[in-house]
Amino acid sequence: MNAFGKYRDGLITFAENPIDTTPEHEVLHAYFDMMLDLDQKAKILSEVKKKQNLTSNIDAEEWMADNFVEFVK
Repeated sequence: MNAFGKYRDGLITFAENPIDTTPEHEVLHAYFDMMLDLDQKAKILSEVKKKQNLTSNIDAEEWMADNFVEFVK
């Protein structure tokens, strides 16, 4: 899978020609990181992993970011 954007340390960056869903996907990562405390994150990730049958927090957050794109549309 190609990465067209990245969120890290409070900054979102994009590839030269990101796909149209990249901004929303990265915004979810930024919001999740900057606006929620550790307890909130843990509860959300646990619920997503349970409901989506996922094993890692990374997979759960990626699932949320991908589905946030669909929600925004």
